[in-house]
Amino acid sequence: MLEELVVPISDEAPCGEYLKDNRSVYRSYRNAFNMAQSSFRQLIEDPDALNNNELVEANAENWALLSSECENCLKTVSKDIEIFCWHAVSQLFSRKPLENLQHSLETLDYLVTNDWANLQPMSPEEKLKAEDDAGKQREWAEGRVKPLVQLVGDTAESGLLYMPLQMLTLVADIDYGKFFLAEKSGTLADLKSQALGALSSERAEVTERILSLGKIYETLVSIEKKVAEECNRVAAQGISFRFVKESVDRLLKTLRYLVEEGLPRWPLDPEEVGIEDNQPEVETLASSEEPITNGESVQTASGGMAMTGVGIVASREQALAELQKIAEYFLQAEPHSPIYMLLKRAIRWGHMPLPELLEELIGDNAVVQSRITQLAGLESAEHTVNFKASPEVTYTATSTPTPAAEKAKEPSVSPTNDVGTLTGIEW
Repeated sequence: MLEELVVPISDEAPCGEYLKDNRSVYRSYRNAFNMAQSSFRQLIEDPDALNNNELVEANAENWALLSSECENCLKTVSKDIEIFCWHAVSQLFSRKPLENLQHSLETLDYLVTNDWANLQPMSPEEKLKAEDDAGKQREWAEGRVKPLVQLVGDTAESGLLYMPLQMLTLVADIDYGKFFLAEKSGTLADLKSQALGALSSERAEVTERILSLGKIYETLVSIEKKVAEECNRVAAQGISFRFVKESVDRLLKTLRYLVEEGLPRWPLDPEEVGIEDNQPEVETLASSEEPITNGESVQTASGGMAMTGVGIVASREQALAELQKIAEYFLQAEPHSPIYMLLKRAIRWGHMPLPELLEELIGDNAVVQSRITQLAGLESAEHTVNFKASPEVTYTATSTPTPAAEKAKEPSVSPTNDVGTLTGIEW
C-alpha cells in the first residue's frame, strides 16, 4: 500500500474537493490521461510502432507523467476514484508494473474500506436530484461506482487494465498475445520449452510476477465485495469486477502452464506444514484457542463468513445443511453472483423425491418420463407417479455419429470466447 496516498488532505475534508467543480484543475489531469492514452494507442494500432524506440519512450514518459500528476492530486487535492483508476493503469507502464499495480489497488482498497463516505467524487447537495437523505446517499454511492467501470470494464476485452495486461512480459519475451497465437497454431509445446529454458535465469522475477498477480486478484475481489456492500446498504446500483478478474486469472493460468514444471512449488499454493511421523494430521485455526465443532462457521472481523472444516459428513441431511451454509456465504460475499441461487436450487432438488424431481426436470414429455420410470424401477406400486398427459411424440430415426478419433492437444487456458486480436480494446 502507498501510505502517503491515504493521509487525510485536511481535517475539514479528508478526501479533498469535488474535482469537477474545479474545471481547470480537472482538465489538466484529464489532458495528461488523454495524452498517455493517445501514445499507447499508437503502439497497439501500428504493428511496427513497438520497434520505434522514440514512440516507445514517449509512451513511457507520458504514463510516468500521468502517474506523478495523479499521486500529487491524491495527496494534496482530491482522493477521487477516477484519479485512482488512472493512477492504477499508469503503473502497468512502470519498471515494476505488477508490483506497482498491486500497491495502487491496495491503497484504493484501504480507502474504500475505511473512508468510503468521504471518497470523491461526491457531488454538492445542490447538484443532486434526490431530496431525501436515502436518495442522496444512493446518488453519492453510484457516483463513486461510475469511474470504476472504466478501470475494470463492463464487457469482455474492455476496461483500462485489459490491453496493458495482455502485453505484459510473463517469462522470456512471452506475453499473453504470443501464448494465444501459439495455442491457436498448435505450437504451445515449443513455447513452453522456451519458457522453461529461460526460467533458470528469471526464476526470481517470474516468482514475483506470480505473487503480485495473486495479490492483485485478491485485492480486486476485496474491492468488489466492499463496494457491493456499500451499494447494497443504500440500494444503489453496484458493479461487477468479473472481466478484469478473468484477465488476471488468464495470466496466472498461462504462467502456470508455461513454468510450473520448472518450479519446486507453485508460489500461490499454501505451504505444507510438517507433521511428525505417526501423528494424526490436525487442522487448527491460528486465531482461536477453542476448538470449533463440525459444521460450525466463524464470523470474520470484516463481517464475512469463514467456513471451517465440517469433518466427516454422517448423513445426507447434514450434507444438505452444510451446502445451505455455503449458499448463505455466497449470498453475503457475492450478492451479484448466480452461485447462491444455483446452490439453493440444488438444495431444493435434494429434498425432493426422485419422481417429483424427474417431473420438474422433464416436464410434459410423457415418452421420456415413461422410459426413465421403467429403467429406474419407479413403476412399482409404492413409487407410481401420475405424469401429465402430453401430445404424442414422433421421433425421426437418426444414425448415431461415429466418435471422432481423439486428438492430443495442449491444455487450454484461454477464455471461452475468442479474444480475437489484441487491438480490440475500448478506450
